[in-house]
Amino acid sequence: MQVQKRKTVGELALEQQLKPAYEVPLKEFGKEILEGKDTYMSNLWEAVDRGLKEHSTDKIFIAVLSLRERLMHNVLRNKFLPRQSCPTPTYCQTVFKYEKVHDKLEILWTIPDRQSCTNLLENALKVEQEERVVLKHVLDFYDGTLDRLCQKENGEIIHT
Repeated sequence: MQVQKRKTVGELALEQQLKPAYEVPLKEFGKEILEGKDTYMSNLWEAVDRGLKEHSTDKIFIAVLSLRERLMHNVLRNKFLPRQSCPTPTYCQTVFKYEKVHDKLEILWTIPDRQSCTNLLENALKVEQEERVVLKHVLDFYDGTLDRLCQKENGEIIHT
């Protein structure tokens, strides 16, 4: 019986880098997250547990940063960072809020990379139904609504 050798992540990434570069559509990115949702959600809940141990507050925030590997540009990694304060909105970021009293986890926003934001804005009238939530977040990001939400969550003075 012959064992088939599987390629490493590095080998697969190198093969992809040799192909012509292309933008991964937001739809495919979302599909990738949904297909790996068990891993994503388990990482998210682990971050909630870490946050509850690190911070003694009624609510915590989880910032999920979607980062490209430095040497393997087509490999994305999500970093789940528990925080006591709501982070300032930025690109490649999804933010969740967990309220301990109600045992409630909610998504506050998800902002893709700059190019995907531009594509969403340029094609706002053609955006498919499943991308409309992200488009709303991007619009809120650019008009300052997310900054004001962040200030409110942190108990800061809201600047208009």
